[in-house]
Amino acid sequence: MAPPDIAALSASQQEALQTYIAVTDQDPIAAIPLLHRCEWNVQIAIARFFDGEPATDPLAEARASLPTASARQTTNLLQESLASVGSAPPSRRPRQDRVEKIDTAASITTHHHHRPSLLFSILLTPFSLVYRVFSAVFSPLGFLVPGFLSRLLARLLAPSTTRPTRRTLPPADNARRFIREFGEEYGEHSLPLTEAGFNLTLDQAKKELKFLVVVLLSPSHDDNATWVREVLLSSQLREWLASHKNEVLLWGGNVQDSEPYQVSASLQCTKFPFAALICHTTEAGSSGMTVVMRALGSISAPELVAKLSAASLPPEPGSDAPATIRVSIRMPSGDRVVRRLQADAHLEELYAFVECYDLLKQGQDVESPGSPVSEPDNYDHVYGFHLVSPMPRVVYKLSEGGSVGERIGRMANLIGE
Repeated sequence: MAPPDIAALSASQQEALQTYIAVTDQDPIAAIPLLHRCEWNVQIAIARFFDGEPATDPLAEARASLPTASARQTTNLLQESLASVGSAPPSRRPRQDRVEKIDTAASITTHHHHRPSLLFSILLTPFSLVYRVFSAVFSPLGFLVPGFLSRLLARLLAPSTTRPTRRTLPPADNARRFIREFGEEYGEHSLPLTEAGFNLTLDQAKKELKFLVVVLLSPSHDDNATWVREVLLSSQLREWLASHKNEVLLWGGNVQDSEPYQVSASLQCTKFPFAALICHTTEAGSSGMTVVMRALGSISAPELVAKLSAASLPPEPGSDAPATIRVSIRMPSGDRVVRRLQADAHLEELYAFVECYDLLKQGQDVESPGSPVSEPDNYDHVYGFHLVSPMPRVVYKLSEGGSVGERIGRMANLIGE
């Protein structure tokens, strides 16, 4: 077969050919037959170039011969039912990632220290005085007294006021105490900490379909104060929380208190400082709250914000989901990625996917920080790229807002510049 003659093409066909070659960089001789099969529709031709041509040509089927009598189709419902039952279920998250309520009543009972009654203390007062006198006089000969006897007497006769304890409070009062002590230690701040117990906050996040960010601090940890000032109170994290104030709840606690200690055990916390992102899931066999991100130890503010953004991205809808949009994106790195989104999704969701694509591609463990990242001075996070449609050239600026369906349409080929 003779090669196609480019000069024989019409002006509109030559324009379509130039636009197609500018995007795909394909040889013109090979591009003309594909454009011809697509009725010179550049959008369809580009989609077939990157995704492959379908087994059957829909355009040829549209020109099918005269309609025939509808053929009767029989289906073996029993066979389909058995096949669906035998198919492998979708992957579930590990059971330890599911978050359950904690038993606050048991914690209050467990953390009460036994104190002798007033009558018992009065009866023991003479023995306590005698013991102190003898212990002061005969302390040089203490090695002659059996060790277990001295420890037993010290336990019985020592006053209860020498035992340092942290008073156990109800969950709501405990949360308010944490907020008050946090403000006294680190000054005024704008963190939207929730003044409620963990169980109520978890129920609120589940009921309102919000994300729950849990922060657990240990004052005895060496990096605790540095992490709070450089990460938790950083402008990056505060801006991220402010931009998602209608979608995110923030709850914090001191693990020296009963309830946060139980929360740390429930969330599999093994290192401090600790941050986790919890959200509602509808996976098979589960309709509860699940940990989707853990950050253990000292990580930088930009890295924590990036991990929160990547973990909070909504899952990609299935191919059979209604009202979905299929977008082919050429990343700034040169990779070509196809992503499906809901038509009513905000345009920022598409920008966030491109921004976090490297983290999603690497699949790195959020619990191991990796290489340290230095915090830039006067940091103001902006997206360092624009999503552009090459034909005709349209720049989809995030500042103009709108949903993906309104701004892009049902299908698009975009370039990250």
